[in-house]
Amino acid sequence: MIRRLCFVVLATVASTERACDNGWLPFKNQCYWFSSGSDIFHYAVVICSNKGSNLIELKTAEEEKWVLLQSRIRPCDNGWLPYRNHCYWFSSNPATFHYAVDTCSERGSNLIEIRDAAEDKWVLLQSLIRGFSQVWIGLTDIVDEGIYVYPSDGAKSVFLNWNIGQPSGGAGENCAAIRTPFQKWHDFPCSNNVSYICKKPAKHFVNPEIFNSILDLYRSGELHFPSNFCGATIRNELEFWEIDKKYVSECCLASLYRHDDDIEILKEIKNLQNGKSLDIPKEECREGCWRDCLWKVLQYPATSRKASVFNIVYLLMVLVSTTVLFLNTKQDLREPKTAVSNQTGLDPKTDMYAHTSVPWTLWVIDVICGIFFTLEFFIRATVTPTNCRQFFCSASNIADAIVIVSFWIFHSLMHIGSNQMDSKSFTLVLMIFAFLRLLQLCRFYRFLNRFQSFDVINLAARASFSQCSILIVVFALTNLFFGYLVYYVEFYERSSFDNALVGIWWAAVTMTTVGYGDVVPTWYPGRIVAIFCALTGIIILAMPVAIVTSNFTVYYTKLKQYSSHKLTDKDKSVNESKVKIKRNSICKSIAPMPVLTVKSA
Repeated sequence: MIRRLCFVVLATVASTERACDNGWLPFKNQCYWFSSGSDIFHYAVVICSNKGSNLIELKTAEEEKWVLLQSRIRPCDNGWLPYRNHCYWFSSNPATFHYAVDTCSERGSNLIEIRDAAEDKWVLLQSLIRGFSQVWIGLTDIVDEGIYVYPSDGAKSVFLNWNIGQPSGGAGENCAAIRTPFQKWHDFPCSNNVSYICKKPAKHFVNPEIFNSILDLYRSGELHFPSNFCGATIRNELEFWEIDKKYVSECCLASLYRHDDDIEILKEIKNLQNGKSLDIPKEECREGCWRDCLWKVLQYPATSRKASVFNIVYLLMVLVSTTVLFLNTKQDLREPKTAVSNQTGLDPKTDMYAHTSVPWTLWVIDVICGIFFTLEFFIRATVTPTNCRQFFCSASNIADAIVIVSFWIFHSLMHIGSNQMDSKSFTLVLMIFAFLRLLQLCRFYRFLNRFQSFDVINLAARASFSQCSILIVVFALTNLFFGYLVYYVEFYERSSFDNALVGIWWAAVTMTTVGYGDVVPTWYPGRIVAIFCALTGIIILAMPVAIVTSNFTVYYTKLKQYSSHKLTDKDKSVNESKVKIKRNSICKSIAPMPVLTVKSA
C-alpha cells in the first residue's frame, strides 16, 4: 500500500516581521500554521482570519514543495518546534524547576537536556527571540553536590557551558539554567520561577533529497534513489511512506541491498575480532595480575615490548624445529649406529631409520624446541581466560597438543625400540607418530592469525566456499564426461586406456594442466577431445580465482575501514583521558578558580 498524499490540510500564513508564535513554522519571510483537522473552505478562511492571517496562497514551486512536505509528515505536534531529530516546546509562563520537570513529563517529554554546542547555540537563539532572560535546563546536583546529572536517566552531563565562577554552589543552588544575557549557564535555587523548554524525539524527519524521489514516483510511476545514499536510509523512508520494494527501479536495487551485504560482512569481521580478543575477566583479575600479563605476552605481540620479543622468539623456534624435522630425513646427515647389513630385507627408508641416527647437535636442538613448546602450551592452558573445555576445543590447540604428544612418543620409540625396526607393525606405528609431527606447521597458522591480512584470507575463503563447492561439482562432472568419452574414442587403443577409470585419471591431469604424460591419446579424435578437455579445465579453474579475488578485495576494504574506525575511537578516548588529566591538573594548580570543562558526546 502506498500512503495517499492528497487530503485536505488547512494552513494559514502570516508576516514574519515579528518572531513566529508557538505553533507557527517559519519559511522564507512568512509564518505558517497547520491545522490538526479538516474542514470546509469557508470555515478555513474564517479560522485564518481570526488568527490574523490568510488562507495559504502558493506563489512559487519551492513554496509548494515545502508545504507539501510539511503537510505530508509532521515530525512535531502543533506548538512544538523541530530541530535536528527532536521537538521543542517553549513555555510562556515561568515556573519552578520541579514544576517544569512535571509539566514536561505530562507532555510526554523531558526538561531540555543540552547535549552539544550546536544545540546550546540554537536554544539560546530561540530563547533570545522569545525574550527569555533565564531558561531552566535539565541538569541538577540535588543528589550529589557538585555532580550535575540529567533528571531523565541520572547520567552525568556530556556537555557543559558554565559561566566563569559557575556553578558557585550557593545555598540551595542545585539547578542549572541559561542566562541569555551572558550566553552561559548558571546555577540557581530550584524554587525560582524561570522559563523552561520541553524536549522529545521527533516522530520522523524526512530527507529532502529522498522526498524528491518519492514525489517522482507519483509523477512518473518510477522510483529512483541517489546512488550515494545508504541502503538503511532508503529502507527507513520506504517503510515510513509504506511503499513496497517492488516499486524500486532495477537500476537502484544495488543501492538498496548493498546495505544488507555490508552489514553481514561487518558482522563476520566483528565476530572474528571478538573471538581473537580474549582477556582475563575483570572480576577475576585486577590490574597488574600475573595471569593477565602472561596472557598478553603469549597472545598479543603489540601490547608490550616483552610480548613482541617473545613472539619473535616463538617464530624463530618454529622455524628451527621445522628445519630440524626435515633435516632428520636427509640420509647424508645421519650417523651410522651399527654396521649396515645387506641381508636385513628392509626397504631403504626403514633400513635408514634402523641403522642410522640423527647427529647429536640436531637431536639436542630438537629436544630444546620440544621443551619450549611443551612449556608454552601448558602456560597458555593455565592462564587462558576461557575454561579448559573451550581451550582444548580450539583447532589450533588440539593440533598443538597432538604435536607435543607425538614428539615425545616418537623420540621415546626411537630410543627404546631401535632394534624393533624389522617389525612392520612397529615401523607403522613409528611412521604414524612421525607423520603427526608434521602438524607443527599449524604453529605458523597461530602466528599468522595475529595479522589482519591473514584474517582477510580466512574471511574470503569462507565467503567463497559455497561458490567453490559448486565449481568442484562441475569440475567432477566434466572430469567424468571427458574420462568416459576418451575411453570410447580410444576404444581400439586398449594399450592407452584400459578402462574408463584410467580415462578419468587422464581427464583430471589434463584439466588441471599438469600433464604427467603417463597416459596419452594416440588417435586424432582422441587428441581433439584432449584439446577441449584442457580448454574446459582452464575455464573452470579460472572461475574460483576470480571469486576469491573479488571476495578478498571486499573483505580487505571493509576490514581496513573497520580497523580505522576502531583506531579512531581508541585514539579519541585516549586523547579525552589525557585532556581530562590535564584539566584536573590545571584545576589543582589554580584552585579555587573553576575551569570550564567540555566533553563531546
